[in-house]
Amino acid sequence: MFYRQARLLIWSLLLSSWATLPAEGFREFTSSDGRTMEARVVSVSGGSVTIERQDGTSFTVSKDIFSPSDQTYIDTWSSSAGQSDAVTIEKSDVSADALNKAIGHELFTDDHLWDDEDASVAGRLSWRRESETATQSSFREYPASDYRFLNARPFSVVLYGSEENASSISIVYANKGDSFSSGRDGSAGKVNMNALDRAIDADSDAVEQSLSSLLGEPDRQSFGEGSSYRRVSRWNWNDHAFLLSKKDEEFVALSITPTQFADAKGRAERNRDAEMRVMTRKNVEQKGNGDVIIRNIPMVDQGPKGYCVPATFERCMRYMQIPADMYLLAMAGETSAGGGTFMDAFLDGVKRDVTRNGRSMKTVNVNPKPRSIARYIDDGLPLLWLMTSSNSFNELANAQTIARREVTDWEQWADEDIRKFEDAAGDVQLDRTRGHIAMVIGYNKETDEIAVSDSWGPNYELRWVMAEAVENVTREFYIIGF
Repeated sequence: MFYRQARLLIWSLLLSSWATLPAEGFREFTSSDGRTMEARVVSVSGGSVTIERQDGTSFTVSKDIFSPSDQTYIDTWSSSAGQSDAVTIEKSDVSADALNKAIGHELFTDDHLWDDEDASVAGRLSWRRESETATQSSFREYPASDYRFLNARPFSVVLYGSEENASSISIVYANKGDSFSSGRDGSAGKVNMNALDRAIDADSDAVEQSLSSLLGEPDRQSFGEGSSYRRVSRWNWNDHAFLLSKKDEEFVALSITPTQFADAKGRAERNRDAEMRVMTRKNVEQKGNGDVIIRNIPMVDQGPKGYCVPATFERCMRYMQIPADMYLLAMAGETSAGGGTFMDAFLDGVKRDVTRNGRSMKTVNVNPKPRSIARYIDDGLPLLWLMTSSNSFNELANAQTIARREVTDWEQWADEDIRKFEDAAGDVQLDRTRGHIAMVIGYNKETDEIAVSDSWGPNYELRWVMAEAVENVTREFYIIGF
């Protein structure tokens, strides 16, 4: 009796609160007492099976809670289809020079990229540094139309580094966000989906043929989590996994990662909440003038499109040790052609990615004043700030930030010099035609100033502005926390 009740409890937990995910790999499972749910098998070990529910949550349960036919399916998956995720292709006999020739660039100097300094790899590729923190780096380019990587034209290339070594590469080819300006569809600002799909197919075929000619036919596996879940073609070369993903009417992208990261299907090693709290609090810098600022937040330059939402979320997610790529976030989050983002769909997708990586994301109701936001900033947690980026706000923020650089007497600044910025803050108004998202990363209680950060490159990584101006343009705050 107890055993049956336990099985029913497990099945009830599995059934609870799911959301719809892509159907690929998912099927309807039936419990031994006749109840059904949609899920997919992730792995099988002995009498236990790990399945993924529709909301992206994984459970490891006894195989015998399933119906006999489902147990047969699980056994079959384990012995055949499931083994396709355990990729064994190795082509260590292919030289680095041969692979570089196919790529069209000197990516490799030997058979192991991950012990190369990130700056050295970027230098060989002529990719410019985008960001550098105490533990992370990125080098990003939006290449010219004649640039090729594996015989296809990328729109975005980025090298990520960790602890001064190269850690992964992301290449995005034909995609919905760039197609309106690519010249491929012959239109001005309007996407021709048929032309976009042809471009996606052509780029995917070019990359696949280039890699297959050297490394053999690819295997297929799942990769990513939550909204970023996708099926990929995978080639291995020594300790490098080449992962090619394609989604019709959306994008084609290539990731180069360590094989162990690909084996884990893109799941990062999770840090405990206590460890994360120690890490984030160490990033808080308190200055003698009263400034309190969060340091070590990666910069992501949103580039030539309106990708402020995915760029800002990539910054915050990577800061919280969650793997993220601006372009893939944009595609998964239903960012439209040219860059506009549907916030509800985007937030729903990102929330699942965040949750799967052991963090939480929520809307917070906070007054944008130093004493109110201090509870988050002091813990090293930046606020994702949905706002309107009006001309009057940016003019004030730019002028105030420049003026601050010349301050030598902070008492005079607080008592006298800041007055003109306080007066100007009252004139800053909400402009709903200029929707934007940035981050609040600091404060000064003595001067009533807020530190903000935009995804427009290094010049906008830290700006100061009066709290009243921030309040006037604020729409909503989100936070990724513990």
